[in-house]
This record gives sequence, C-alpha cells and structure tokens, in this order.
Amino acid sequence: MERRVVILADGTYPSSERTLKILRNADLLICCDGAAEKAISRGVIPDFIAGDMDSMPIELQREYSDIIRKSDCQDTNDLTKAVELAKSFNPAQMTILGATGRREDHTLGNISLLAEYVQECPFPVDMVTDHGRFFTINDSTVFDAVPGTAISFFTFDQSLKIKSKGLEYPLDEVIFDSLWKASLNIVSESKVSLEFSHPAVVLIFEAE
Repeated sequence: MERRVVILADGTYPSSERTLKILRNADLLICCDGAAEKAISRGVIPDFIAGDMDSMPIELQREYSDIIRKSDCQDTNDLTKAVELAKSFNPAQMTILGATGRREDHTLGNISLLAEYVQECPFPVDMVTDHGRFFTINDSTVFDAVPGTAISFFTFDQSLKIKSKGLEYPLDEVIFDSLWKASLNIVSESKVSLEFSHPAVVLIFEAE
C-alpha cells in the first residue's frame, strides 16, 4: 500500500514551501499529461502520467512511454483519469496539487470534482494550493483549527443546515443557496464544531 499518492494537475505549478514539500515527499506521484512537462523540466520525474496525452509533446510521450497510462475517454477530464489511476493503488491518502490557477473554469470544475472524489474514495482526499487547503466532511464533526485562520464552507445541498461553534460568524442561519454564503469566515477557537441537519458533503477551505 502506498502511504500518500500525490496528483499534480495542470493548473498553476506549486511554488509555496508547503506544496513543494508535499510534491517532494510523495510516495507515488501521478502527473496529468499537461503537468508532466512542467514537472520534468524542473527535474521532478513522475511515477506515472495519466490523461489523453493531448497536452504532452510527442517527444516526451516517446521518452516516457513506459510510465504513461493513456485514456481516450472524453467523459472525464485528465484529473479524474489520474484519480482513477491513484485509486488502483489503494493509498492511505491522496493529495491533489496544481488543481487551481490559470483558467478559472478549470479551477471551478476541479474544486467541485473534489466533492465527488471523496464519495468515491475509501481514503482521505484533499486539495492543496499555494494559498491553503481544501478538505471535505460529510456529517457533524469537530476538528482542530488555529484561531485567526481564514476559513470558508461550500456545499451544493441547499437544504443543509449547520450549527457551528468556534467561528467568528456562526453558520446557524446560513442558507446555502449560493457559493459565497459561508465563505470568508474566521476561526475563533482551537476547535471548530459543526452539527449537520443531515449528512451532506461540505467543502472546507483553510487559508495558509
């Protein structure tokens, strides 16, 4: 079993100390085809390259043919192809890097896909950027946090109600009918408590 699989998507290449450390310490690194060229040019050689190979130069495809796992399926994007490959290794956890930046539609699509990945994967999945970390919960919970940290909550379930403790702005009266509704909050205590009205996937972003 691989301890931590890291997927590098073709958004903004990691540059913060935190993201570069995750990249360097990956037990198994899978690059989306567009990200592979960037990684290789920086001396980072992936264990596998996933995607339809439309964003990878032919000469690199030839050179790294032994680690390429090509999929021509057009119903999923390259990130999802990489996640499917990662799942086959039954990792203890999976972290996605490079999923944001560049085209905004890709950024929104990749973040929303995280809510699907966590329902499909029997292990923790998070998405780390140069500015913070996305992770998910799907029911009432209590988690550790650092007071003063900027934090945002997103869900696609408009019927969900959340009672909260440990936040500067309680979520108790929030109606989740728009993505901005529970964004730009601040952690006020060392533990954040969330009580859900029913199970639902919630994306949480903790700023760096």
